[in-house]
Amino acid sequence: MQELKESNYALFFAKLNQDATLKSEFISGLLEIKKVQKERFIEDLLKGTFGEIGISREELGKQGIDLSGRPFFTFVRRVVRYKCPDFIIDLFYDPGFRKRIVESGAVIFIGGRRFDSFYDDQLQRVKRLYGQFPELKYHLIFISNHNVFNSWIIQQGTDFGGMLSILEERLDPLTEEYIRIGSEAGPTSYCNAQQNLAPTIATCDGVIPERVKPIQTDAQGRVTAGTGYFVRYIK
Repeated sequence: MQELKESNYALFFAKLNQDATLKSEFISGLLEIKKVQKERFIEDLLKGTFGEIGISREELGKQGIDLSGRPFFTFVRRVVRYKCPDFIIDLFYDPGFRKRIVESGAVIFIGGRRFDSFYDDQLQRVKRLYGQFPELKYHLIFISNHNVFNSWIIQQGTDFGGMLSILEERLDPLTEEYIRIGSEAGPTSYCNAQQNLAPTIATCDGVIPERVKPIQTDAQGRVTAGTGYFVRYIK
């Protein structure tokens, strides 16, 4: 790959967009780095860096499961009510959603730092799901140890980063657009995540409008622009 030096991000990406070959080589190189980052995440996951997950390397081998080939979705933050981890767990009680996740091989990570008893309630809900649907232990993983020292490993190792929060919205009758009432403080653990090739799935809170540009696709479904997907709650 030819060398491309530029201190200004805007000029750097402008040069990439002007040279299709260089851009393709750049993307291929980044994807290779992403694989290494994901392997690091899996290694730390299995050795207990993020707490006990109830899955061993030996068990995965016996089941023929290769985590590195599965899409990772991470919703790992401080576990409090307004950050919506319970919404993610709710989804797994829907048979159709559960079937889609299992068949796709996707792995959704939730959990994070404990703040109050809400954390304990969500952990117990996940354990009950395992009891009802044992196969979910390979598709819904609860992170119990999350802090500023290991957060970067998750951020770099994920395929999709999640950023949900409950915020009141109302429809402006003049513009027919939703207006946010209140905002969430910019989360430090999130700020670097999408700089590492992981699109964001998020609600439109205080930090998201600055960082998420809605994904655009061409006729073949290939992503041509954007950095993530917005989620709007339905009342």
